[in-house]
Amino acid sequence: EAGARVILVEQTERLGGRLLVDDDAEIDGKPAKVWLAETVAALEAMDNVTIRLRTCCSAAYDHNYCLLYERSGDRGEAAQVRHRLWRVRTGRVIAATGMIERPIAFNYNDLPGVMLASAVRDYVKLWGVSPGESTVVYTTNDDGYRTALALHEAGQAVPLILDSRKDVSGPLVERAKEAGLKIQTNAGIGKAKAKRNKLASIQTIDFDKPDAEGTKIECDCVAMSNGWSPVIHLYSHSGGKAMWDEEAVMYRPDPANPPRGKDAEGMVHVAGGANGELTTDAVVAQAAEAVAAALSELGMNG
Repeated sequence: EAGARVILVEQTERLGGRLLVDDDAEIDGKPAKVWLAETVAALEAMDNVTIRLRTCCSAAYDHNYCLLYERSGDRGEAAQVRHRLWRVRTGRVIAATGMIERPIAFNYNDLPGVMLASAVRDYVKLWGVSPGESTVVYTTNDDGYRTALALHEAGQAVPLILDSRKDVSGPLVERAKEAGLKIQTNAGIGKAKAKRNKLASIQTIDFDKPDAEGTKIECDCVAMSNGWSPVIHLYSHSGGKAMWDEEAVMYRPDPANPPRGKDAEGMVHVAGGANGELTTDAVVAQAAEAVAAALSELGMNG
């Protein structure tokens, strides 16, 4: 709207990020799905905005030089060129690369069927596919309950939610209780067991009694969630530094040490989950701030 030429890069086939799955939020007083559809339609109508789907910004080099890797014909479309490598010289980069979920360490957590909770939720809500018939959810935070609820609402069995925390509360926890899901706090998975080279059961562990024999729970899938870490790879490519956030328990971009561009000023602004924000309101507000800062540095009015 300010007149800047913009390239919007999305590595998947659809714009929306986590809103495509976790769509229970409101943005500008509208349901997330409605806001997303209106925003995408507005962007598609702008002549100065180029949208590149199935494209990854694979590198951000010195002097505002970026590489974009586009998979233009991987799905059988009639295309003369299947892959493209775009070389782009930018004025500023806004990195909204999101976050990646962290796994939990326990014995045999590499068995087939042990997955990140967000990945299980993606299969269920995006594709209508359940990775297992019986899924134990093991979490250290509230977000794991989203996966338990998604599975339950899809008619899949969730025999147990294991939460490593002693005291749990919040809207998602209350929804899980109202749904009748069994929750065991201050507990986790001691080890997973296989049968015919795939997950067959897990053995629980009570953190107050670590030497006691846990309960065997038969399951063919484990959805584990150990919190989220910002994806700061692009921010780091040209010398951007990370700092440890003790309260949020994550590394996040250090605003005092950003990657520098050809004008020796910070060339990458980080917004949303990539900057450690975990709520929709904070993500949207920070994105607006990043855009305003980039436009100001380019001598444009937002």
